[in-house]
Amino acid sequence: MPKEALPNRCHGILSMMVLAIFLAGCSHAERVNLLANRWNTGEHKKCTFLGPSSLICGGDRPLLRWEADDLRASLANSAAIERGEYDASFSALPTDYALWDCRKTGDSAVISCRLIRAPSADDLEAIRAVEEDGKKFTGLKAELADAEAESSAAKKRCTARGSQGYKACEIAAIKIAKDKEDSILPRLDALIMATKRDKEKFEQAVGR
Repeated sequence: MPKEALPNRCHGILSMMVLAIFLAGCSHAERVNLLANRWNTGEHKKCTFLGPSSLICGGDRPLLRWEADDLRASLANSAAIERGEYDASFSALPTDYALWDCRKTGDSAVISCRLIRAPSADDLEAIRAVEEDGKKFTGLKAELADAEAESSAAKKRCTARGSQGYKACEIAAIKIAKDKEDSILPRLDALIMATKRDKEKFEQAVGR
């Protein structure tokens, strides 16, 4: 080999070594809490990473946190699911709402995931809006439940008044719940419409 060819060959080998080190550094291993339908070795699933360490598999777009909670609830009593802690390897550092193509390997890193889509700034803005709607919706449902509980407790107290005062007391107890419902329901209706708009923006942002 000509001497002048040695520097070029060495440079090429060095470049390949640097590239290999760089690519190896991009991968990330993590212990995750997995939730998925039954998963066979070698099978691929689309999964959403939700911090701090949840991997929720299902759907063709990133899942929202409240959607993940609904999925957990719907699969809670199912025997045909994969759930628990698994070792996973990711092609990049996992971030909230990133969508991954994951394969069950059967190796020491049981789940191997390749990044499909990291959330953009527009994605995150749309996601935050819908997640905030979900928190408000939960709050309003809790207010309705509190109103019903307060009314029920008031009705129970009415029994101590005897037959003569019971009816008037019961009407007053029912009015407690109705007055609060009249205050809450318009806000709930407005929130449902806002959530629908925000959900449409979210689905457009993530390309569903």
